[in-house]
Amino acid sequence: MLMQRLKNVQHVLLLFRDPMVFASKLGAKISVFWDEFWLSSDAREMVAYNKKTWAGYAKSDSDKIILVEMHGIFTNVIACLSFANVLARKKGAVICSFGREKWPLRRVVHAIYRSFNARRHFDIMALSPEQKVRVRGIIADVRPGLKTAEDVFNLKVDQVHIGMDIYESYLKETSRPTVEIDAALDGMLEFAVSVLVFWSDFFRQHQVVAAIVSHDVYIDSNILCRIAYRDGVPAYLPNNFNVIRSCRPHTSTARFLSYRYWFDRLSKDEQALGLAKAKEQLTRRFKGELEGDMLHAPVSAFDPKNEGGRVLRQSDKPKVLICTHCFYDNPYSYGGMFFLDFREWLMFLKEIADQTDYDWYLKTHPAPLPGTHEIIREILGENSSITVIPSKSTPRQMIREGLQYVLTVYGSVGHEYPALGVQVVNAGYNPHVAYDFTWTPRNREEYRQWLLDLPSLKKNIDINELYEFYYMHYYYSSFDDCVYPSARQLAMSVGVKGLGSQKLFRYVLDHGDPAHHKKMISRFEAFIDSDMDYLFLKGPVSGKPGAVIASRVT
Repeated sequence: MLMQRLKNVQHVLLLFRDPMVFASKLGAKISVFWDEFWLSSDAREMVAYNKKTWAGYAKSDSDKIILVEMHGIFTNVIACLSFANVLARKKGAVICSFGREKWPLRRVVHAIYRSFNARRHFDIMALSPEQKVRVRGIIADVRPGLKTAEDVFNLKVDQVHIGMDIYESYLKETSRPTVEIDAALDGMLEFAVSVLVFWSDFFRQHQVVAAIVSHDVYIDSNILCRIAYRDGVPAYLPNNFNVIRSCRPHTSTARFLSYRYWFDRLSKDEQALGLAKAKEQLTRRFKGELEGDMLHAPVSAFDPKNEGGRVLRQSDKPKVLICTHCFYDNPYSYGGMFFLDFREWLMFLKEIADQTDYDWYLKTHPAPLPGTHEIIREILGENSSITVIPSKSTPRQMIREGLQYVLTVYGSVGHEYPALGVQVVNAGYNPHVAYDFTWTPRNREEYRQWLLDLPSLKKNIDINELYEFYYMHYYYSSFDDCVYPSARQLAMSVGVKGLGSQKLFRYVLDHGDPAHHKKMISRFEAFIDSDMDYLFLKGPVSGKPGAVIASRVT
């Protein structure tokens, strides 16, 4: 297939273009391959446990189908398949997996899915000759109109917006900061149209009652979600901390608009306890502790050991810090961004920096992904108005040196820096949008005007409002015992990499709790019966009326 051939070429080109990124990806693939191929004694025990635990939940054969995405991040696999079994018993349905996996090389994944009652696997690239002809016809029709990156993003086929998924998958697969009109794009287009044709026909030919995916992003899973939305079929996103029922794009992040709405409905005692918990945990974060609320973070941005010599210039000019994001990792995860990608955002800020008399700085995450600094150097060029400072520079040190403004698209700096008295300006929809401790412009033009007049942006920050956000984001909507007795304890015990490895099985087997398992099933059943959008700490809830966001705002 064109997509696979192009991927192979991309890997060779990446080796020469950026050996560090290539080595990082190769090492990860080797590690994943071995972990998914070798069936350890723990994996065998996990299979036996699942078969006993979930016996009789799903039908062995039924006209009703629940589709479950196949992948190898085992912590999420357990969450998705546990929910799938409860849903299957409710619906009288059969569980079927889907993906583009090479089954003979993924023996462990295959065995785990079967132990959770997955009866059949559908290869989303197994198209009939007639379907392949239709794919070629669609590509011939739409490809001439793709002349710019924006054309790609806006692409719709049969009224299904596949352009965003092509865009994000292109960045991820090529490790590039923006989409180019090239052979790699042709491969992505063929892949996306093939998946669209496959699922369009599948939904016409089968009675699909639900789709269960790990994330509503990328071609592999999100085009399925889009077909499900079009046909009135719910997509569920179970994970370690909550379950989301999605009937439209970006339901998973539309919840940000409802945080205040839900908090106001808690009792006064619950509100007080929530604020106290948030204060305690945020204080720990500022001390440099990896306190368990940001499980993906391998290092702390606040580690005082990283403080050293001065990083900001001594001057009376406004001091502005750009906090970058990974250029090729899911820029539209929240929707509502003002730019096509993070590269376009940084190029826009470079223009603004040249027009203003501020001291401009840029800092990456303390543990940036391979290739990040190379992309930044390419964008900024020589003699830039923006100074790149060490990635481990701490917020407290920069604030002592006069930092006043921080720019992000939607990062966690949006609640970290305001808690320390710094003004933060976002570049689109973000987790803090329901609150008033950051600046969120309505569109790109307002964003430009604010940046040109940054000294006028002064906001009195209500620390209790910030604590409220923190509690709602990290505790109310991400509750610890949704699937496991303690997802945070599990993550701290096996490590971030362990969440996607067989190391997880031993922990789950040793820490199984029958009472918690029964509670989890009861919660899932209540959520399914409710037809509400979210399963959070206090049970099923729906969002604030009108809490819907667009994919992009210009």
